[in-house]
Amino acid sequence: MLGWQIGATHEQMIAAMEGAVSAGYKAADAWKVAQEGIKATVVFGGDAERNTAALAKTMAIFGASAGQAGHYVDALARAVEGGSVHISDMAGFLPRAAQAANGAGVSMTDFMGILQASSHVSGQARQAVMALAQMFNKLQDSGYGAQIQQQGLLPVLEEVNAKYGDNDKALKKVLGSDTALNLFLLLRR
Repeated sequence: MLGWQIGATHEQMIAAMEGAVSAGYKAADAWKVAQEGIKATVVFGGDAERNTAALAKTMAIFGASAGQAGHYVDALARAVEGGSVHISDMAGFLPRAAQAANGAGVSMTDFMGILQASSHVSGQARQAVMALAQMFNKLQDSGYGAQIQQQGLLPVLEEVNAKYGDNDKALKKVLGSDTALNLFLLLRR
């Protein structure tokens, strides 16, 4: 796909390719990821290299193939749709939260779902994504990692809710921050 077909400049196309290569994708795979990264940049704005690198690094963390790039861009679009967080703002922080999520056994689907909820809770991308990373790390530290891998994130969050109920202080300790607690309370509704 040529850049002019999707409204991208040559510079944006080169920058997107550099972003995909920087995440470890080679030749044809880098081109697939770059095309999706540039589409996201054209639609959502921001820096093509930075957006594509965040996309590619997040995909690599979850073990996704280059052919899944469109799925990831669609999931990111749903995650920010109607929220106050934008993909271009999130690019710098997304891989860190994805690493924490993956380390806690959270699937890409659950990660994108909770990312969508977080975009409605927090007005700043950094705050939302870092709260997610902290929550995933705290759940892992609290011994829920294997359970998340086996059952998925939402059943574990339901168990945490059943265990701590309305004790916000205990919930905050398990989840790691006020923003994570607010996100949890939103998901609990």
